[in-house]
Amino acid sequence: PPRSTLFPYTTLFRSYLLKAHQEGRFDKLVLSASPQFLGALRAVMDPHVKPLIKLEFNKDYTQVPPNQLREQLREQQAKTAE
Repeated sequence: PPRSTLFPYTTLFRSYLLKAHQEGRFDKLVLSASPQFLGALRAVMDPHVKPLIKLEFNKDYTQVPPNQLREQLREQQAKTAE
């Protein structure tokens, strides 16, 4: 989808992340999203949250079952640690 279509979702997600950070719900963050959404999200990410992003996976995992998703993310994380 075009970035303009994603904008309402990215700003909503941006607000959610900022509020969660202000509430102390995380101090570091790993993001996984489709390349288009991740790019749009980077463009609007709050400057207080941006430095807390430790890892990004630019892949669409929406059709992957939860147990497979955990395993694939672990594998991706291991690859980036090498």
